[in-house]
Amino acid sequence: MNTETILAKAVDSPLGYVELPPGVTDPHAFALMLDGDCMLPKYRPGEILIFSRAAPVTCGSDCLVVLRTLGPGRVNWFKRVHFGPDGAVRLEMLNPKYGGTVIWISQPLEIIRCMAKVPASAFRGPPTMAPPRRTTRRAPGVARRRGAAGKVAMMQA
Repeated sequence: MNTETILAKAVDSPLGYVELPPGVTDPHAFALMLDGDCMLPKYRPGEILIFSRAAPVTCGSDCLVVLRTLGPGRVNWFKRVHFGPDGAVRLEMLNPKYGGTVIWISQPLEIIRCMAKVPASAFRGPPTMAPPRRTTRRAPGVARRRGAAGKVAMMQA
């Protein structure tokens, strides 16, 4: 399977492409470039993470958590997810620099499981090398390009 993900700042402005690693078969998988050090040492800033909405999220999964903001927007956090008995979600940072910081949230918009990471060297761009294609809306922050099987656009975290 020669599937690629499009790494993008926004749906209509791709940053480039990344080959999906073996074992990731979700046609709606997408990639984000990690920005921040809260998940060190397992995940490093600049690494590219592959996410799948189809993958089950279990206690202890490393996930993209989409939260509502006070304004008209949302914020994306990449954290280890745990579920409390009362339905609350606990987000854990792995970096010892933050002293085991835990954040409790009650109503995430979405929790999407991280399936794999690929080194930043796997990134291929610039996106202008790809033939222009019409983009159609699939889900918040994700689009599928018609005529290009397995190509998805997404946002930079």
